Amino acid sequence: MSHGGLTIFQTLRRDHRNIRQLLDALQSEIDRISAGGKADYNLLFMIMDYLINYPDLYHHAEETALFVLIQKHNELLAQAVDRILNEHKDAGMLSRRIAAAFHNMQHGTDVPIQHLQHMIHEYVARQKDHMAREETVYFPLLEHSLAPMEWHEVSEQLAKIEDPLFGENVRQTYLARHAAIMRLMMSPGG
Repeated sequence: MSHGGLTIFQTLRRDHRNIRQLLDALQSEIDRISAGGKADYNLLFMIMDYLINYPDLYHHAEETALFVLIQKHNELLAQAVDRILNEHKDAGMLSRRIAAAFHNMQHGTDVPIQHLQHMIHEYVARQKDHMAREETVYFPLLEHSLAPMEWHEVSEQLAKIEDPLFGENVRQTYLARHAAIMRLMMSPGG
């Protein structure tokens, strides 16, 4: 099934690669701040905007369209899929807590940096584990087991997610934001 020139699984794996890079950037920044470096709030808020909004706008909605098929056809995996879908919600809540902590820091509220560093390290580890399980268990299961009619069902669900006027433009905006963040991270002092 094609999805913007890529198969849905290529798109989801690209998203995971981009998210992993931003998680690494976030962890690097909090470690730098913890070591006494000055916080680059512009960079931190760009990272958090991506980690909060892009998954909710596209990535998790697309995964959900796929994962509900597992639930329908495999009772043994239905509970595991529920866990994965709940992890999406938990990640969103934790992302917002981290962004709020950065906002508070920027506005002079005393935020214990070691606590924030621990929270971010835990968040990064959980997110990476979550994506690894999706890529090694769930994506292969779906790639090799869905019937043509199920792919049609997924296509219909994905069409509902993708806004016909702004959808691909928004996706491209987030891909450009990812590239901008990576350039900032590579620049001297980044």
